Amino acid sequence: MIPVVVLFIPRDTAPEPGYLERVDQLISMARSEGAETYTPDLLETAVGEAHAAKVAVARQRTRPLLLRGYGAARFKIAEATRSSERLLEETRTAIQAAREESGRAIEDATRRLTRANAAAGTAHVGAQGRRALMGARIALDEARRNYARGAYGKALARADAVLQIGAEWESRSAERMERFRDAEALRRWQQWIDETLAWSDRENDYAIVVDKVGRLLILYHDGKELVTFPVDLGIDPVGRKLQEGDNATPEGRYRIQEVRQRGQTRYHRALLLDYPNGEDRARFQMAKEQGTVATDAGIGSLIEIHGMGGRDTDWTDGCVAVANLHMDALVDLVRVGTPVTIVGRRSQTPLPMLNRPTENAGS
Repeated sequence: MIPVVVLFIPRDTAPEPGYLERVDQLISMARSEGAETYTPDLLETAVGEAHAAKVAVARQRTRPLLLRGYGAARFKIAEATRSSERLLEETRTAIQAAREESGRAIEDATRRLTRANAAAGTAHVGAQGRRALMGARIALDEARRNYARGAYGKALARADAVLQIGAEWESRSAERMERFRDAEALRRWQQWIDETLAWSDRENDYAIVVDKVGRLLILYHDGKELVTFPVDLGIDPVGRKLQEGDNATPEGRYRIQEVRQRGQTRYHRALLLDYPNGEDRARFQMAKEQGTVATDAGIGSLIEIHGMGGRDTDWTDGCVAVANLHMDALVDLVRVGTPVTIVGRRSQTPLPMLNRPTENAGS
């Protein structure tokens, strides 16, 4: 009788050593490039599938040799490999998208902040606006630094903050300047100018018109323009003068009350105006009743056209300053009683104004 030999062959062989080495390398690379930030869900999936593959292989190794089968484990290894490859690819794609998005946001924020600064300079938004825009400039610098070191999420967040601040103060500045586009205001100011020029023509005398937006003092004679001088205005050159200490140049129809020579003023020579007049007092009283100004506020006084100007910045407490040479010319021509009409804007003066710096100084 011929003996029968039964040969048992294992159903499968174990994966080669290092069977998940590529998976581990891909996951490590993805982590180092930012997967925890940009693709956390994919990272969790890849790590979980790599662990599941290791468990599947380890479970088979604990079984008797002839009962081991690595088919399911190899399937899990393939899944883990695909997940880790996808993880690295999509991490890099997400980083590239974040780089582009944050780069665009920084460019947009730079343009927005430039416009907001120009608008705020035009509208002279005050200390609150200057602080906000300074904070925006700091945030923009932070966005650029974060971008340079690859922290695109942080760069985007800071750029978005700059965009919001810039939009807010650009809007506020536009609102502040809106009154210079108002048809009723322009009509009223033009009426003041027409009445002033009619007086000059009728009386064969000099008259002065100050255009706040244009930063001009225009001297007329016989109702005709004679000469134009640039002016510096109050620290808040576009605001309505509401009360004492608001640093705004008033708008209205005034007359020269006193001509001050050298030694009678700190500002070379000066023309004291009759501010506040009756219209100013009525407007001030209405503002108090409406709660626009405090009940204990004062209306202010001592508004002049004076020298020491020509600084190309708005620095007075509400007066109109011209260069000393121009002041000498005015004093030689005008007198007590000469009309001085100050308007927000002449209809022919374009908007927006040029951005002008502000320095703190008294008048």
